[in-house]
Amino acid sequence: MVNSTPRMYAAMSQPSQLPNLTRGAATKSPRLMPAAVTVLAVSSVVYYVRRQLLREKNDFDSLFAQKHKLADQLLQEDNKKVLAEVNAGQKNLLNILSS
Repeated sequence: MVNSTPRMYAAMSQPSQLPNLTRGAATKSPRLMPAAVTVLAVSSVVYYVRRQLLREKNDFDSLFAQKHKLADQLLQEDNKKVLAEVNAGQKNLLNILSS
């Protein structure tokens, strides 16, 4: 019994035993693989959703700016029409007063 323990220890420390240890570690790693795949899938989805939201935000911002630009143009056109009507009214009033 005393002689078998040193032999067993010597057999465990030999390089031929190392591949068996790495094989044991490799068989344990697939347990982690589903978690890693899940993390990768979730992070990919989060990245895609963030990118899509950023695109939609940029589209919304450009449409919002375009809407305000058109509203300003319409307001300027309305102001021009009102100003033209006021000028025409003033001319009519001056004509009435001068006659």
